[in-house]
Amino acid sequence: MRFVDRKAVAEPEILQAPFTRGRKKGRSELDDVTDFMARKEAGEATGSYTFLRYKEDAVTEALEALFFRKCAYCESAYDIVQPVDVEHYRPKGAVDGAEGHDGYWWLAMDWRNLLPSCIDCNRRRGQRIAGPAGATDVNAGKQTLFPLRDPTRRWADSAAQGEDDGSGEGRLLLDPTRDDPALHLAFDVDLAAPLGLIYARPDPDRPDPGRTDAAGALPALEETGPMVRAAAEAGLSPMGAVSIQVYGLNRTGLVQARTRVMRDMAFLHRLVVSLGELAMDLRERAEETTRPASDRDFDRRVAVKLDALRADAKEQMRAKTAPDAPYSEAARAWARATLAELKSDPAQPAPPAGR
Repeated sequence: MRFVDRKAVAEPEILQAPFTRGRKKGRSELDDVTDFMARKEAGEATGSYTFLRYKEDAVTEALEALFFRKCAYCESAYDIVQPVDVEHYRPKGAVDGAEGHDGYWWLAMDWRNLLPSCIDCNRRRGQRIAGPAGATDVNAGKQTLFPLRDPTRRWADSAAQGEDDGSGEGRLLLDPTRDDPALHLAFDVDLAAPLGLIYARPDPDRPDPGRTDAAGALPALEETGPMVRAAAEAGLSPMGAVSIQVYGLNRTGLVQARTRVMRDMAFLHRLVVSLGELAMDLRERAEETTRPASDRDFDRRVAVKLDALRADAKEQMRAKTAPDAPYSEAARAWARATLAELKSDPAQPAPPAGR
């Protein structure tokens, strides 16, 4: 997961536009659902409201542009194998564990509440979750979950929300357009044997001058309450821990995919180093005046070709850290870990800087 600036893509006008036909003609969806909920409370309507605006093609296209056709939570390129779920960060129709709550219906067509999600991050079901000690089968996926630090602070309706931008409700799930995931999530990169596991960072809101910046692993738990307590006891970010749990960010398939990205980065870095050394050796040989001129010229031409290959390898490394690349945060984590290791050996060439 990486931070995405929602202002980079304009809000689709269709979300707030009035309907042009049928019973809803001339009314916005917010006006229509507000009327429906009022009639339901008065006993004049039953069932649930059918939301339409978030399903519009313009909304899907805007979200795909904003997130480069990747899942907002796990960075998987969902369009290769599955359709995107237009996900409501705050659930629109019901909230798991909040009996009697009708969901955040007034936000169903709010651009700030919509995210693109892959099926695995969004739909709650049994999934295999990897950890340092092995894999565990647990239920993961967000669906209608929206855990809070204090459930009594949950907004019941738009009046309860008021002017609150979302910070006052005490939410426990990361939203990559509101939060910087890097403050709550980390890869503990072992350069000798890269493994794409995500860990919770130390709690950024917990004043503890003695704490380290080391990320920590927590057990794969299904319930939010035990996860929050486990994070608190370990001094780790509850938002990081709960987000890993709910979105299933350590699904075995994800861990394997991120591990491949890290290993690709390691291979490309070795290639960059080796090609640079070979080109340098050839240029040194080309300066040996005792060798035939034709041989020296050949060495220079080969060195130029090696330089071009080296530049291509460096560009591939940069591309893997770019915002549009799947699992770019894993690639950036590998690059940061490599740079940190190279500080103790300045003679070694550094990997290309990420974008």
